[in-house]
Amino acid sequence: GRALRTSIDLRIQRLAWEALERKRVTGAVVVMDPRNGEVLAMASWPSYDPNLMARGPSVEKYKKLSDDPRHPFQNRAASPDAPGSIANVLVALAAAKEDQADRIIHCGPFVQFGNHRVRDWDQNRNEDLNLSQALQSSCNTYFMPLAVEMGRDAIAGIGADFGFGGETAVHWPGQPQGEGINIETPGNPAIDLAFAAVGQGRNRFSLLDTARIFSAIAGGQIRPPIFTAGGTAPDAVSLESLGIDWHELAII
Repeated sequence: GRALRTSIDLRIQRLAWEALERKRVTGAVVVMDPRNGEVLAMASWPSYDPNLMARGPSVEKYKKLSDDPRHPFQNRAASPDAPGSIANVLVALAAAKEDQADRIIHCGPFVQFGNHRVRDWDQNRNEDLNLSQALQSSCNTYFMPLAVEMGRDAIAGIGADFGFGGETAVHWPGQPQGEGINIETPGNPAIDLAFAAVGQGRNRFSLLDTARIFSAIAGGQIRPPIFTAGGTAPDAVSLESLGIDWHELAII
């Protein structure tokens, strides 16, 4: 019966919604405060007026929404999806944890794993890159061999630090469960790990998970998302306690 105050900042929420609506893109926006984990905006488009459900929609209106090919019932901010190059950032954190953040690797148009050749998106690439430069250019031929060299335990370990692979980061009943880092695919272990490092294969993160990753880099603390203001936040895990210092974070 007490008043509930959410962490949502109405001004930021409106800006996020209007940006999605103006571009007519199917997607989502999440804004998180890295100082405490509070979610300041979470918008998913297209959506629907929730008052319609409070009143009880007609069969026709409900059918129109449920049959919409854009799936307005889907909360895209919390739905797991392939992270793509966002996974590079987790590999970078794993490298920092393993004291490999100062590595310089020669990056070419492809990388060879046994009989398998995996191409980079930039077929003209031929340069030595450090970790910061590799993140800026999203270089697959930097992160793939780095992940394979560090090994499965290092990559899965940073995922476990963020809570991936177990309970979802968002504790809502009925919410889709993100797999996080998934490198259990049978076959060539190096290939599986290489693709996991660049966000392909069966990796799945939600946009909220992505916000948590970047908030951790910005604030130095791994935090769960908080949706109510003034509540007791669960204990944060400092990246420093994992062996990632501010020098390494500055590189990332």
